[in-house]
Amino acid sequence: MRSELEAKVLHQATDLQPDPENSPSSGNITHSNRKRLFYIFIVENNVSYLNFISYLVACFATICLVAYLSLIQPFVLTILLGITENTGNITGSLALYDEIIALPATLIWGILSDRVGRRPVYSIGFICLGVSLILYPYVKNVYPHMLLCRLLFSVGSAAGTCMMTGTLGDIAGNQREGGRVSAIVGLFSGLGGAVAGLVLIKLPSQLGRMLDSEPQGIQLGFTIVGGCALGLALLLFLILPRTGAGGADGVTAWFKACISRKEKETSDEPASDSELISPWKMLKYGILAARDPRVGLAYLSSFVVSQCSIHNTFTSVAD
Repeated sequence: MRSELEAKVLHQATDLQPDPENSPSSGNITHSNRKRLFYIFIVENNVSYLNFISYLVACFATICLVAYLSLIQPFVLTILLGITENTGNITGSLALYDEIIALPATLIWGILSDRVGRRPVYSIGFICLGVSLILYPYVKNVYPHMLLCRLLFSVGSAAGTCMMTGTLGDIAGNQREGGRVSAIVGLFSGLGGAVAGLVLIKLPSQLGRMLDSEPQGIQLGFTIVGGCALGLALLLFLILPRTGAGGADGVTAWFKACISRKEKETSDEPASDSELISPWKMLKYGILAARDPRVGLAYLSSFVVSQCSIHNTFTSVAD
C-alpha cells in the first residue's frame, strides 16, 4: 500500500503536462471543471468572482504588510526607543531571527493547509500580522519585546506567503493558461509593495502632524494598519475560495478523518488511499518532486528571490 501511494504522489508531482485535447489553446476546455473570469482568467469551476478578488486582495495585503514593517521599523528604533547607534546591526539581527523562524514555519503552514484548507491558515496568518503590528510601537526594548513581536510577525508572514503559492495552484489548476493567473497575482503583489513604500510610509508622519506628536503618529499608524489586518483576517475566512482540504470545512474534515483512522486501527481494517498522509511523508514527497526540472527550478527561483529581502531590509536604514 505504501509503495502504491508513493508512486501515485510522485506521478502527480512529475506529470505536469496538461491534456492537449482539453487544453485552453485547443479550444476544448472541459467546462465541468474550468471556467473563465473576466473573459481572461481560466480558473477552477468552484472559484467565483468574489473568491478570486479576495485572493488578489490577500496577495496585495501580504506583501504590503511585510514591506511596511521593514520600512517603518527604523523609525521605531530611533524615535520611539531613542536608539541612534548600531541601528543597522539591530535591524540585521532581527531580520536574521525572522528568517530562522520563517523557514520551519513555512513548512508547518504548508503541511497544515493540506489538512485543514487554505482559508484557516490564511486567516491565522493575518491575525498574527495584525497583532504583532499593533504591539510593535509599544515595545519598551529591542530584546526581548521587539524580538518577540518580530517573531510573531514572521510566523504570520510565513503563513501569508506560503498560502499565496498554495492557493494559486488550487485556483489556476494544471493548465497552460495558468500563467495569466500567476501574472495578475504577481501584479497585485508588486502593487502591495509599492503602496507600502509610497503611501503607508507617509502615514506616521501625517498622523504625527495632526496629533502634534511624532511618536503618537507612529503608534496610531501601526494601530490602523494592524487593525486593517485583523479585519481582513475575518473577511478572508468568509470569502476566500474553499481550496486545499475544503477551506473552512477542512477543519471539520480533518478531525473526522483522524477519528476515522483511529477507529480503523482498532478494528484492524485496511487503510484506504483517502487516509491523511503523515507530515514527514508530505515533506518527503515535496523533496522528491524536485526531480521534475520545472519544480526544481521553482525551488531555486524562490531561494534566489528571497535574497532580495536582504537589500530591502537595509534600504530604510541607509544614510
